[in-house]
Amino acid sequence: MANGKVAYQGGGISQFVNKMGSVALTAQYQLGMSGLSKFPFGQRAQVEHMNVMCESTSLPGSRFSTATDTTYHGITSKQAYRRDFSDLNCTFYVDTNYETIRILETWMHYIHGPQGLGPYVGGMESPGAFTRFRYPTDYKCNIHLLKFNKDYSNDIMPAGVSGSNSTVTYTFINAFPINLSSMAVSYGPSDLLKCTVDFAYDRYVLDLVPGEGGANGPGKSAQQNQSLQQQQQQQTQQRRQQQQSPQVNPDTSFKKNTITPEDRRLVAEERRIAKQGLELY
Repeated sequence: MANGKVAYQGGGISQFVNKMGSVALTAQYQLGMSGLSKFPFGQRAQVEHMNVMCESTSLPGSRFSTATDTTYHGITSKQAYRRDFSDLNCTFYVDTNYETIRILETWMHYIHGPQGLGPYVGGMESPGAFTRFRYPTDYKCNIHLLKFNKDYSNDIMPAGVSGSNSTVTYTFINAFPINLSSMAVSYGPSDLLKCTVDFAYDRYVLDLVPGEGGANGPGKSAQQNQSLQQQQQQQTQQRRQQQQSPQVNPDTSFKKNTITPEDRRLVAEERRIAKQGLELY
């Protein structure tokens, strides 16, 4: 019964089934570690290996750090002053060549190993060995996590074909491993060897792409999908051009062999001031 504050929503069992039939599942996701390509050990084969071998991960969460305000007697209130992000936890399968362990261990060594001297200065087994850490921008990279649905299609869907392009993409800014968990082995019943690692990052950026289709609705038409892809390609080309081409100041006063009316006015003002100064002397 509605009490005036909570609105009653009718519709019956059929509407409930339609809503519950479009619940997202946990098994459709893709980890993207293309940021590894900036490192000497992050070739294309290693990037693809880490993307495929991710057995499980978690969508990130965050919380606000708050300060308590007791200005008013008898009333306690809180205000947020910082947003804290939880670490990204990923579990990877370990292949028979132990490529997963090698990549993660190399990344860890790369963080505290000066270039050309190895992870320990003075020798790996030297009693006086010590380490040096690289500058943060040298060992941090972005990691992407794509969450999609079972009927997701990255291609253009023909008109009348059901499907959904609804996705949630998390981009973890400046991520790097901070904890590589130990892996237990024993002579007991064999199981798949897995490696768990925690990544720290500065923040994440959420890119939520709503879809018009789904299990209970028509998919996007071919024209809509083509238009969306063209927009994405244009945005990608613009970003690449901005990264490759130097930034040009739009102010024409900084361009060579260009005199604007403002330049002429400033020059005339400087000459007038200089002439007044000479007359005084």
